[in-house]
This record gives sequence, C-alpha cells and structure tokens, in this order.
Amino acid sequence: MKQRDYVLREIEKMGVLIRAFFGIFSGTDNREVTEPAASLAELKSTMLSETGFDLDTFISLEEADKQDYISGFVGFNVLNVELLADLLTNISRQVDLPGRQTYLKAALHLYSLCNISDKTYVFARENKIHELTRLIESDGCV
Repeated sequence: MKQRDYVLREIEKMGVLIRAFFGIFSGTDNREVTEPAASLAELKSTMLSETGFDLDTFISLEEADKQDYISGFVGFNVLNVELLADLLTNISRQVDLPGRQTYLKAALHLYSLCNISDKTYVFARENKIHELTRLIESDGCV
C-alpha cells in the first residue's frame, strides 16, 4: 500500500511540475516571457534539479532509447508523457531553435508512445499528431 501511495504521489508531482514548466515557458503563469532562450535554459535546469529529467539527454537519444529513458522515472504515466509532448511542441514553436525539428520529432514520438500505452483513440491527441506531422513535413525534415 505504501509503494502504491508513493507511485501515485510521484505521478502527481511529475504532472504538477510539467504543467508548471509549461506555464513558465509559454508565459501562461502571469510572467512575461521576454527571452525564450533564457526561459528554455531555466526550464532545463529546473527540470533537471526538481525531477532528475535531463531534457538535453532525452532530446539527443534515439527513438528506441527515449522510451527506456522515460520508463526510468516513476512519475511518467500516459497523461504526463502527453504533457511532456505538449511542452516539447510548445518549445519548438516559441524558440527559433536550430534543432527545432528534433523537438518536433521527439514530441511526435511521445504522442505515439501515449497511443501505444493508452490503447484508446483520443481525438485531441490524434489532432496533435497530424499537426506535428504537417509541421515536420513543412520544415522538410521527414
């Protein structure tokens, strides 16, 4: 019972943190995002210190290794993986990154993992997948 409670707390904690990171980066937490690159650096360092999740490491992994990396964290359920994909999508849209496509492809991969894990057809998620596929194709990085 204690193990189950611990896992549930970790899942909730991860969700709260990802939503907070999303708010910080997108400016929806009543703070104005003046320098997206600085916000991204803050996001990465906060994410690493609060959760141990290294965004740079995750982004640099091959697709097959991304799932293994995520499964090493107790707090990632389908909802939190989808929130992370939303965050990566938002990062790619807010910042003119040289590796923009890398963030888009990582988000697309995470949405696919959600579909596999959830085994439920979710219209909103499918719309996100189609939008990301369109963005990736329009950037010419298929």
